[in-house]
Amino acid sequence: MNPFADVQVSIPKANLKNKKPSEKDIQTLLLAPNPKTPIGIRDIALLRLLTIYGLEVWQIEQLETRDIDEENEVVYIHSRTGKAQKLFIDEVSMSKISKWLRTRNLFKVDTNAVFISMHWTSGRSTPGKRLSKRGIRLIVDKYLNQIGFKEYGISCKSLRQSASLFQSEK
Repeated sequence: MNPFADVQVSIPKANLKNKKPSEKDIQTLLLAPNPKTPIGIRDIALLRLLTIYGLEVWQIEQLETRDIDEENEVVYIHSRTGKAQKLFIDEVSMSKISKWLRTRNLFKVDTNAVFISMHWTSGRSTPGKRLSKRGIRLIVDKYLNQIGFKEYGISCKSLRQSASLFQSEK
């Protein structure tokens, strides 16, 4: 007789939590938004800045239309002290950002914020106003849940930190 026959042993799933996103994970995430809708166009541009360039959520929140130089493929990022830094953007990412800016302008909003709320009917936030940090995190979490990555502990912070891997490969 086995004295341990009635004992249930659970094996911890340590490898599931705090997974570092791979390049394939990032590509899967970037393909999650629907590129045929205004919200999808916005979210693609937002996700690229977060995952490929490592912008912090507050930096994305504070981006103004004047910070985007489409012709020279530069985004001016402001530090906490207010000093601007040039961030050179690859052609594909700049085309996604430019597409969002053209789409955004169709809504004739009265803000210079790059990323705006698109919830005209849901009542969740004021439509056409700057997305908050919380709003940005909710958008990212929506896609992480959609593709099943949230359960692995992937967050805005881990996505942002993964950007250093891609910058070193360029």
